[in-house]
Amino acid sequence: MKRLLLAVVVFIVVMSSAAQDAATESVIALVNSARTRAGLPVLVQSVELNIAAQLHSDDMAQAGRLDHVGSNGSQFWERMTNAGYILITGAENILLRGDTNAQAVFNQWWNSPPHQTNMMNRDYVEVGLAYATAADGGVYFTMVLGAREGVIAPLVVTATPLPPTSTPLPPTFTPIPPTATVTPLPTNTPTITPLVPPTRTLSPLITPAILTPLPTLTANSTSTPIITPTALPPDIRLIYDADSLTLLNISDVALDLSGLRFQSDDARMGVDVWDTEFLTERLDNFSAGDCLQVWGTEFNQLNDVIDDCETRHGWVAVNSSQLFWQGTTQFFVVNGGTVIGVCQVFDGVCDLSLDGVYTVEDNSSPLPVPVGRDIRLIFNLDSLTILNIADVSLDLRGVFFQSNEGQLAIEKWNTEFLTASLSGFPVEDCLMVWTTQTDNQPAPLECETRHGWIVATDAEDFWRNVSRFEVVRDNRILAGCLVANGFCDVSLEGNLGANSPTLIPANPNSPTGTPVVSGGVVTSSVTDLTMVYSLDSFGIINTSGRSLDVTGLVFESDNGVLGATRWQTDFLTSSLSQLPSGDCLQVWGVNEQLQSKPATCNTRHGWIAVASEAQFWRNVSQFRVRYGADFLGTCDARAGRCQLNFP
Repeated sequence: MKRLLLAVVVFIVVMSSAAQDAATESVIALVNSARTRAGLPVLVQSVELNIAAQLHSDDMAQAGRLDHVGSNGSQFWERMTNAGYILITGAENILLRGDTNAQAVFNQWWNSPPHQTNMMNRDYVEVGLAYATAADGGVYFTMVLGAREGVIAPLVVTATPLPPTSTPLPPTFTPIPPTATVTPLPTNTPTITPLVPPTRTLSPLITPAILTPLPTLTANSTSTPIITPTALPPDIRLIYDADSLTLLNISDVALDLSGLRFQSDDARMGVDVWDTEFLTERLDNFSAGDCLQVWGTEFNQLNDVIDDCETRHGWVAVNSSQLFWQGTTQFFVVNGGTVIGVCQVFDGVCDLSLDGVYTVEDNSSPLPVPVGRDIRLIFNLDSLTILNIADVSLDLRGVFFQSNEGQLAIEKWNTEFLTASLSGFPVEDCLMVWTTQTDNQPAPLECETRHGWIVATDAEDFWRNVSRFEVVRDNRILAGCLVANGFCDVSLEGNLGANSPTLIPANPNSPTGTPVVSGGVVTSSVTDLTMVYSLDSFGIINTSGRSLDVTGLVFESDNGVLGATRWQTDFLTSSLSQLPSGDCLQVWGVNEQLQSKPATCNTRHGWIAVASEAQFWRNVSQFRVRYGADFLGTCDARAGRCQLNFP
């Protein structure tokens, strides 16, 4: 029966690949031509590798996602093995395009150093190549290369090292960069376990390092930290999410990183955790454009290298005492005894100058320290719990939660069934909320008494189907919470340095806490434009209830300018002068994958990919919105959402 199933799989793959032969054969021919000119043996097609490539392309096309990790969590070497290819070593290149132009496919991989390295690796002797077309027209290519015991490379006929001729990509297509992963050949004894790429270095688990406390700062006020205004250009960029953190040299010169340390409430880490025998670049002379990466021992981000990083010279997996960016709202960065900056976890990115200075406003404060934690939010797909983790009873009135998926006020719990006042909520007790599709949920073990529970509507389940949400009070953003973490600690006295331009409770003391629009320039319960944005993309949604002329919109900040007329392309499906109610436009960077439309957008009529000089919402604290000569308002770039009215 198993043989029959395998035969069926092979038959399906062969039939699926028949129409692809011209494109895939041409790409492989171009690869082999380049290898021949470089004096390398040509690659021989393998049935098993073609199966592995086809199945992964089909999987990516169905999921609409370019990723080396399959939808079932599989890695490329597992897919190769499952297809019957018992590899000694191997690699995988993937690519998303809008067509099947063989020369363009080859050029994109050839012009990317990791992919070119894979295709020109002498150790690989066999290849599989396939593609699949998604419902939105995206074409997902997969190339797998490998070597196995008993298969010998063909003899080399010629050895003239000439690069292939480059052919420009179609002018109307904005290419999405391919991603590559690779495993090098072992020196002597073959092994099935894939090894780590030579340019992306493997480091062992790191035991906790003993770090000295952060230095005492010379300062001049209390505990509220502020960034000292400076004209110094940033040297390093920290990019982080719930899984990993990357340190990237964004300067034009090699940097001395050896004095860097990081600290949050519960964790500390020094840059020396990367200083192992596996490090391929000195920390005191770290090359421009290159990076280091760190994650927790429970994660595996080996193949998840950011596009902006030319070479990852080392990665480490650390325990919880060193995961300084997780389970907190902010962390501090020290260089050689000087605190050079504070980074907000909710932002996901932080640019710093190694010569910068971070100050506090008072000599009495020896160190900028985050304010204490009052409530803990514990959440999963089914429910969310609000737990008092302070040492005293808390006044929870006025607390409000919001995301792109919904908004919910704490006063929603103020019903006849509530057994403790929201104005004096007891220590270690909790409130809970779950969805209409969920059965009654048990309270977490940390909760001594659950004083109330409610059922959230689709407009109120703010923590579901999103990557992050905000906690707001008195029009201040108290915290940004990453859903992947599963919990978030919040200080009721906190402030991310931003006012919320979005929904907040109309009356913190009202029994319903019905949200209305407040703050900024919005004063009515219905707004014309809702902008939703993150590090990945920016979207404009018409929330006016009528068609809008958005032609005159201009967005600007210190980082860039973008006019709505940029969406006026051949692919726009609705006139900018009559954007339908509920519909949207979207923009992201040229180096990024196709993004999903905002959850609250009915139809996305156009998307564009722009260069850095037009990415106005990134790496800034705020941006401005104009309509022709009229100024509509200023939006907080960290809030993730902003609502404005037309004049």
